[in-house]
Amino acid sequence: MGQQSNKKLKIVDFIKSTGIFFVGSSLSKMIGFFLLPLYTSYISTEDYGYYDLSITYLTVVVELIYFDIWVSALRFMYDEKEEKGKPIKAAGSIFCVSTIIYLLLMVCIMYFMDIKYMPLIIMVGLLQAVTSFYTFISRGFHKNIDFSISGIICTTVAAGLNILLIVYAHMDFSSLYYSLIVGYLCQIFYLEMRVGISKKIIHSKCEFSLIKKIFIYTLPLGLNAVAFWILNSFNRIAISKLLTLSDNGIYAVGQKFANMLAFAITCFTYAWQDFAFSQGNNKDSGRFYTTACTAYFVFLGIAISMLMPVIKVLFPILVNEQYSAARNMIPISLMAAAMSGFSTFVGNIFYAIKNTKIIFISTVVSCVINLLCAYPFITLWGLNGANMSILLSFTINVVLRYVILYKEIGLRCKWGYIIGVLLLTGISTNIYYYLSIGYNVLWFLSIGCVLVIFGIKYIKIRKK
Repeated sequence: MGQQSNKKLKIVDFIKSTGIFFVGSSLSKMIGFFLLPLYTSYISTEDYGYYDLSITYLTVVVELIYFDIWVSALRFMYDEKEEKGKPIKAAGSIFCVSTIIYLLLMVCIMYFMDIKYMPLIIMVGLLQAVTSFYTFISRGFHKNIDFSISGIICTTVAAGLNILLIVYAHMDFSSLYYSLIVGYLCQIFYLEMRVGISKKIIHSKCEFSLIKKIFIYTLPLGLNAVAFWILNSFNRIAISKLLTLSDNGIYAVGQKFANMLAFAITCFTYAWQDFAFSQGNNKDSGRFYTTACTAYFVFLGIAISMLMPVIKVLFPILVNEQYSAARNMIPISLMAAAMSGFSTFVGNIFYAIKNTKIIFISTVVSCVINLLCAYPFITLWGLNGANMSILLSFTINVVLRYVILYKEIGLRCKWGYIIGVLLLTGISTNIYYYLSIGYNVLWFLSIGCVLVIFGIKYIKIRKK
């Protein structure tokens, strides 16, 4: 009885955490999404393509140098019930060394290469790393509400500055960098005031053995993050090489719609990390993770199927005509984003059982597939080929991780749910491509009604 009530309490905590993360990480980012009319009206496809490509390159540099150290800090904070400052100090020491390496590398690049707005790009990368560290540490102290508020502050400030600088000050796309920098600074300042992270680092003991332990744990994560970047972002480089910067700008706008799904995935992932890390690896973990993965896969399928008709309606309203080619990318990009999110969801199980090497190996295999497929797929199918390559790579990634977890903890695959989800997304895709907006609205309402009916039946069964 006590165990059952404990499970219910954990599920309630998970739902509560998901809601909090939705407000902070997802809802706040949607402010940026609804600035698409501003971006597509005032910024050319070529300029937006350059900005997107610079952030793409920057992300891999940050991931490679910082080794996703913030994820490791969060994981080890769960092991410390009393002195959570110890893993923060140890992870912070690694972070400081990484920052020195990052700045030296960036200065060298700036000295030998003439890159437009390089000082701004360097600042964005540094603040991106600091913000990631601060947000994960805040979560480690269960300051999830402050985490959410900080995300809203960052996005709101950046969005407001973008409107001010682009529309009224008539600045070029450099305003995107400036806005992001100020947004990050406001987020860091807020978290410092609320959580006092720097004080906790200063007043904690530094143990070399713990630094070594965290570094060994985080090394595969950093390499995995780079490999994950190749899966998610390398194709933008391939597009700019095989096609043009303008095509990359169109691709970036198409991905903004896929990010609607990614926003929801992010909030579930953050809540899932807290939930999975506390679950760890026990005798019931196989059944627990099977139920969680099945439910998440069904959620993603329903989310994709309902987003397609919504985007069919919103696209001509939000996007300027010069970016209209992005419309045909939507279904495949949504599927790729969903499979990417599911891969991350499954990957967090490996974090929980402290088997990070497998994450890296499975991601590298998928990377190789994407590297082999990206160029021929883009040559054959254009911008959609980039998404097809990503979708194939992440599907193989998930299959590999499933096989390993099946052997290690007894993770099971529920084929009935998988087939149902595939049929649902297949129907939604065909309606999106071949039928009018009216039919898409009707399909959205149909799915909504079915969900309501099933929800009511489920509640009645639970009451009995």
